[in-house]
Amino acid sequence: MKRRGTLKARWIDVVAIAFLGLLALTQFLPPAQSQSFHRDEARWIHRAVYLRELRHPLSAYWDEANWQGGGSSLDERYRLRGQPPLGSYLFGVGLLLQGRDLTTNGFWNMDRDANWNILNGNGPAIADLVAARRTNAVIGALTVVAVYALGRRLTNPVGGFAGATLLVFHPLMIEVASHAGSDTLLALMLSLAALATAALTERPTWPRALMLGVLLGLGGATKLTPLLISLPLAIWGVAFLGGLLVERQPRRAALQRALGWRLLSLPLVAWGVFVATYPYLWSNPIASTRDMFQFRADGMNLQAAIFPNTAVGSPVEAMGRVGRKLGTDFTALGRFAVWLQEETGHLVDTRGIELALAVAGGVILLGLAIGRGPHSAPMLVGLLFGAQTAMTIVGMRADFFRYHVPVLVVAAVCTGVLAGTLWGWRGMISGLYRTRVVAQRNAQARAPHQAISESAHPS
Repeated sequence: MKRRGTLKARWIDVVAIAFLGLLALTQFLPPAQSQSFHRDEARWIHRAVYLRELRHPLSAYWDEANWQGGGSSLDERYRLRGQPPLGSYLFGVGLLLQGRDLTTNGFWNMDRDANWNILNGNGPAIADLVAARRTNAVIGALTVVAVYALGRRLTNPVGGFAGATLLVFHPLMIEVASHAGSDTLLALMLSLAALATAALTERPTWPRALMLGVLLGLGGATKLTPLLISLPLAIWGVAFLGGLLVERQPRRAALQRALGWRLLSLPLVAWGVFVATYPYLWSNPIASTRDMFQFRADGMNLQAAIFPNTAVGSPVEAMGRVGRKLGTDFTALGRFAVWLQEETGHLVDTRGIELALAVAGGVILLGLAIGRGPHSAPMLVGLLFGAQTAMTIVGMRADFFRYHVPVLVVAAVCTGVLAGTLWGWRGMISGLYRTRVVAQRNAQARAPHQAISESAHPS
């Protein structure tokens, strides 16, 4: 019976994953053909050449000094520290798989207008642009599948399906997954890292810890911040090891020791993977890593100065921007409300509802973490998500919609946790009700026999 139930659960997962993946592609691929061009896409497609140059990791191409003497802009002179490489490798692979080559457009100069860049060969060919967007759409579909798997692991298939479906129809996800950029890849790496975290809590082995460290390193090779996520996880590991001084239960102590050492290893593993992916870092890994973080911070401040309407003055203001973006500007319910108004003429105000559901799910996730303990999947996944959200908010100096994608992934998973928990409560309440009904029927069935027995044996 148990084996049959396990087989049924696996089939449910297979069907759900296939359905959600295909559904995501129906949402992400069509806009890839029609979305208006964004100049950032030109740079990502240009950097697909990184994949070719990766065959010669010790060549002068990866020496920043060779770029600083030329280039038409500051960004081009410091191109190697400007963005981590994984997104560039991804688009290179995507172009090759679709029959394109790695000789694309020139480096788009942000100091010049579109006409100048196009005349100077910095605009991508339409075929390259569409191929890169298709690549990103597939990454978006994989992210949806990963969110399903994570929600499934934290609650049940209903929770996984709810969170993944929200992501499929979310206008912000559709926007980033149908353009050529690395934000969708960051969403995938964050989701996979959360899955690996949950797996590590269930069985704290070195292979699982290494997998988590590798995913955090690849996340850092996408957008830097996942490197920092490894730090609070390592601190949690230190707390486990420190707790051994007072822990008296041998079984719990063994779990704390195993999980503690493995969490403590994450920053070194993640940074090692990050350095290994990028030849630019090899000559001076520590200084070059620091330069990349500093260049990113300076870029944020420069964006805020150039576009004052996007400037974010404090973490409190950043929280307000996140609330507005994910509660009003970009919501799946808002998209549905627009469709409903077009079809029926009836306007439904959905502002704030979606974000409130995510917050409620976050509270439930916190409750699960407290209830199941510090070694549990809800606790460590919640820690990972909390760290990513906090870094997004604290580090936000300019408010562009794509910066909210990591928080959107967290919100989708939390919404799934809410749905999965409510579904679980429904089953529990239904079970209690059925038990009560059966008990009442049994009592009613016994009543006549008890009356006959009493009449046959009067006192």
